[in-house]
Amino acid sequence: MYIMKNDSKRTVSIWLTLDEQDNPLLMHELSALVDRYRQENLSPVIFRSGKEELYESTFMLLRHNKAAAISQK
Repeated sequence: MYIMKNDSKRTVSIWLTLDEQDNPLLMHELSALVDRYRQENLSPVIFRSGKEELYESTFMLLRHNKAAAISQK
């Protein structure tokens, strides 16, 4: 788990690997951590690693967004 706090934006980014997402103990700790950050008036943002191939998924997302932008003109 990687945690990055941004005081100026009042956010906390929490990055999880696939293995960490499958760990029930760690997920319980994450829940308590999120509650603690919310009590500090910070907005926790959780990023979870995916299972798909990054390049192909990003390419398809950009392609879809471009087609959507063109159809809105």
